Amino acid sequence: MDKYHGHKTLIDGTHVPLTEDEVDAIWRAVDAAKAKRAQEMPTAQDALRALIEAQQRMQELGWWLGGGLRVKRGDECAVAETGSTGIWRGHLDADGKYVQYCDCVSDPRKCWLKPLADLSDEERAHMETCDKREAEAYTATIDRWALEARDGKD
Repeated sequence: MDKYHGHKTLIDGTHVPLTEDEVDAIWRAVDAAKAKRAQEMPTAQDALRALIEAQQRMQELGWWLGGGLRVKRGDECAVAETGSTGIWRGHLDADGKYVQYCDCVSDPRKCWLKPLADLSDEERAHMETCDKREAEAYTATIDRWALEARDGKD
């Protein structure tokens, strides 16, 4: 395989090249994760069972795709989306068509929702951390844009 040359995004939105060591570490981690999944779920049926078990566990923890009957239209809620391990404070619109969180707007049927009052202490702490990191990233990006605008005018 040819050497991969990529970039990483810093908190302020700038992109810097990955070092060769970083690229190698990423590929080792990707290969190890792929081998682990292949061992744990060798067939499509095994992978489907894992999905079903994960969905059942999320429901046992009080999370529902689209909110179920637990999150009502117009409610503020916690939001988790498949493909991310983050939890954010969000809002289900009055029509129940959209859930807004971070800088995202999504179909609530694609998101795991949970009433804020039902969060565990661990979930609440994780949500606060995710919201704080998101705010820091916005602030850093806006600061960078302000500097670029100022420097462009000089």
